[in-house]
Amino acid sequence: MNTPVAMNLSELTDVLKKDRRAGIFDEMMDQYDRQNAVEAHTVYRVHGKAICVVARNGQTLFDTADDFRSGGGLKPADEAGDLGLTGEQYMEYIAKQIGENLRRRYNTALKVARYDLGTAPAMGDLREEMFGITRNRWKAIALSAALGLGSVELPHGILVLAMN
Repeated sequence: MNTPVAMNLSELTDVLKKDRRAGIFDEMMDQYDRQNAVEAHTVYRVHGKAICVVARNGQTLFDTADDFRSGGGLKPADEAGDLGLTGEQYMEYIAKQIGENLRRRYNTALKVARYDLGTAPAMGDLREEMFGITRNRWKAIALSAALGLGSVELPHGILVLAMN
């Protein structure tokens, strides 16, 4: 039977740091920080809401499976790779293909913002905007995985964990 345990994020982090699995948590947080620091290359919005992002590292992020399919899925990246494109040419190709595909779905409602390096929003900010996934939520997910916990929720900044 699972026993619910509630503690704040700081308390749980302290528990984990004393555990041999602390390295896993630190590694996950470092990776998370690196991914979130990547700048956007192109952001697609409909009625002010971000629906898709092409990141400077070539990663694409869609808000729904429908938008993923409408944007061409993995096809633009596969095509860019098949053409031997790299760097800025790779991202420009993907951004153009996704934009054309999304335009067929959203028509004039689609707004596209292309950013120069150093001027773009970070992926972490866009991820939070699109999905409401804050740094604390990601920490809770990472802690859950590192500790092998069954479920995690964050009501009002409190972690509720189902301990096995």
